[in-house]
Amino acid sequence: MATPQWVFGLSRYALVGSDVWFARREDGMDHLAVLSADGTVTEVEPLSTSASATSIGSLAAHGNGVVLVAASWTTEPALVAVTGTSTEVLREPRDLDLAPGWLPVPEQIEFPTSSPAGGPEGELEQAHALVYPPTSPDHEAPAGERPPLVVLVHGGPTASVRTQLQLAVAFWTSRGFTVADVDYRGSTGYGRSYRHRLRGGWGVLDVDDCVAVARYLSSDDRPPILADFWGASAPLASSSYDSKASAESKARASSAARSWAARNGSTRNGWLSGAVAPVASRCWRP
Repeated sequence: MATPQWVFGLSRYALVGSDVWFARREDGMDHLAVLSADGTVTEVEPLSTSASATSIGSLAAHGNGVVLVAASWTTEPALVAVTGTSTEVLREPRDLDLAPGWLPVPEQIEFPTSSPAGGPEGELEQAHALVYPPTSPDHEAPAGERPPLVVLVHGGPTASVRTQLQLAVAFWTSRGFTVADVDYRGSTGYGRSYRHRLRGGWGVLDVDDCVAVARYLSSDDRPPILADFWGASAPLASSSYDSKASAESKARASSAARSWAARNGSTRNGWLSGAVAPVASRCWRP
């Protein structure tokens, strides 16, 4: 249910009488539920305008329900009032004047990545990603041809991918690219052990997952583009470790953990020093 408190003002639950209304993340998207005093949990399906919500946040008690900010794969955030029996959109999302055929809907995938330290030989861990296919009402790729790939890596680093319409993603998919938004090991939304997996391994495990999803999805003749995160440190490391990364990735990437630590004060610096993997800490230590 909870998300990393990297910023202020996050609200994932609200107390309504004797009930607790809360948002939780499962299989790459948000869900809304009510915990009653007797311990029963009831799922509620809010709408973001005309589509089921996939991103839910900023919950606050309101009458016999909650108000919240909801969005979906094809709609930007809207302000919504929800009760056990109804949904009312209080503030509509902005009108993008885009036909639905331009807006990609992702598939949640699980893919093999590097072996756990000390685990049985050949045993691979799994990581997660949202994969947005090329989406255009005007063009269709040749049959049997894999599209070029863009790999996105979220910040946090214990945050997670955004589970709503992203126009930056639609920019790429409308031009024939597949976009993989990676929930690498350490991301929120897949249980505590998955989130804690990054402890002592930041700079290695997340990079392994970027490389693994690129190998899993890209074609040999079209190397992936690795997009920015944490000042592009993950793309930099990924492109250094894997020859499949494109020249664009290597040109964009820059090692910025030291300056990031200097900008963000002692709270994040303390987390940083405990998270960075030993193999990476020699060059990334603040």
